[in-house]
Amino acid sequence: MKILLTGATGFIGKNFCDYLNNKKYPVLALSRARNLKKNKNITYLQSSFKLNNQTLKIIKNFQPQVIINLGWYGIPDFSKKNSKKNYMDQKFFFEKIKNIPSIKKIFSFGSCWEYKKKVGKCFETDRFSRDTFFNDSKYKIRVCLENLCKKNKIEFYWLRLFYVYGPYQRKEALLPSLLNSIKKNRKNTVNSIKNTNDFVYVEDVCKLVYKLLVSKTAKGGIYNIGSGKLTGVKKIVKIVYNFYNLKLSVKKIKYNRSIYASIKKIKKVDKFFSPSDLKKSIIKTIKHNA
Repeated sequence: MKILLTGATGFIGKNFCDYLNNKKYPVLALSRARNLKKNKNITYLQSSFKLNNQTLKIIKNFQPQVIINLGWYGIPDFSKKNSKKNYMDQKFFFEKIKNIPSIKKIFSFGSCWEYKKKVGKCFETDRFSRDTFFNDSKYKIRVCLENLCKKNKIEFYWLRLFYVYGPYQRKEALLPSLLNSIKKNRKNTVNSIKNTNDFVYVEDVCKLVYKLLVSKTAKGGIYNIGSGKLTGVKKIVKIVYNFYNLKLSVKKIKYNRSIYASIKKIKKVDKFFSPSDLKKSIIKTIKHNA
């Protein structure tokens, strides 16, 4: 099985490349970054979604059987302009490669933000929302790919990620910003201390995507990728503070309820899946960022 991966140097992309590097499948990994070196079974190709003829020829010669689409330009810019750019660029990319006969499966990624409900368990069949530019663009990408895959007899998977954390995460995210403040001996005011979210470790995400990738029984469609439970931001901050022997001054608080993933569907693919231990995975992230 040959894999074409977009967004190879993004947060999820880097982790997934690390995960795939010890697998047996050849990977052609696209990224806008320059001078990326070949790893064991991963060949990096400098390119945006705007494929030129030379890049397209390389992809065609590679003959990918699976596309893993992790590309999204400009995070955390979710403006109208940037969201539209991402939709148009991805549409251009898939129109260019859709007729490559070797392609059998396409995996693309959505977000838990797509769900209309704001509290409680989210099922893949729940209503979606187009209330933001980001959500609207994700909807258009999903519909575009559904139609494209149907016409070309390609199996299509849409994976809705919940709150992913771990190594390589952007510096503005909860854990990196917290760790950076501690490193620089600055006071970090976590504005989201009362929030609860479905936090899922990036290694779990990679594992579940891989399980879908190699499954002989899984069928295309929408899949939630989350831990299946709510975790308070305060708990995460407390684990970090305890690691550095710091005292957390916040005591009893009233938590804000949020949405969390139903993972019943994805557990049919990996029946032994259990979310990583929160404390252990946060400490692994701390040590990676050291």
